[in-house]
Amino acid sequence: MQEQLLALQALRSSKVIVYTTVDRPNLNLQIEEDIIEPIHQILESIGHQPVIDLFIYSRGGATIVPLPLVRLIRKYCEKFGALVPFRAHSAATMICIGADEIYMTKKAELGPVDPLLNVNSPQGQRQYASTDIFAYLEFAKTEVGWQAQGSTTVELLEFFHKYSGLPPDHVGKIYRMFTQSKKYIQELANSHPKGHRLRGVEKMAEVLVRGFGSHDYKIDSHEARSKLGLKVLPYHRETEAAIQALYSQVASFLKLTTPFAPAPNPNPATEIVGLIMSENKKLVKNLHYTASAAATGIQLDARFSEWV
Repeated sequence: MQEQLLALQALRSSKVIVYTTVDRPNLNLQIEEDIIEPIHQILESIGHQPVIDLFIYSRGGATIVPLPLVRLIRKYCEKFGALVPFRAHSAATMICIGADEIYMTKKAELGPVDPLLNVNSPQGQRQYASTDIFAYLEFAKTEVGWQAQGSTTVELLEFFHKYSGLPPDHVGKIYRMFTQSKKYIQELANSHPKGHRLRGVEKMAEVLVRGFGSHDYKIDSHEARSKLGLKVLPYHRETEAAIQALYSQVASFLKLTTPFAPAPNPNPATEIVGLIMSENKKLVKNLHYTASAAATGIQLDARFSEWV
């Protein structure tokens, strides 16, 4: 990986920081607040630079992380770039919005930032997106003919609460997450230096949190440029090849295409689930686990380590 990282740095005339989280089948690590300290360590090791590029691969995570992370990186550089080899969804998309420029490979994907709420119930964990609620209300208006007035509104909300399983405080939390995400996106877009601010920031935020209709929607470089107004750099053959070369090494190191399927084993085992690295420092996050046979299959006793 080191050779490919150095080659990419030379091509970009920058210092590159790699940040990746595993999204293997049956094993997923999300962006969490605990990345601030290790990335700070990386930044301290490389010092202030004219250009810092963040090479990022992640399915997303906590939407409260991108803004402080971007603000931290900007304290160490004059120009901040994001390099997207493949997937940079949800919170990872928000990090890219905070960059002065983005290079997306031909297969690269950004994603919507509609917040998700995980709710535990007797039937197991369920996941709700803010777009689910808006879609329900839109369906009631366009297909059922509901009008937002009088007792009809109360009846509709009561029906929603009864059959969705979501109590009012959970609906309120989803709405707070929705408005919070819009605010964070606007703050990230406005974090660019004067003279390089993005246009149509409010519209971009609205599109990202509710304009795509599904959290699984994939945004390619053309749509990121034309629909969101992001500064996505044009295709460059050498840059494309250098990013792909580094990504291939990272994907192999993290076994990104290999399903996580441990066999029963009473002995402790470890899987790497996250990587943060620069030219002179590497930190990983591990999953420590034991696997035992159970009536329902493999029973895992697992915990994530700190970044080391």
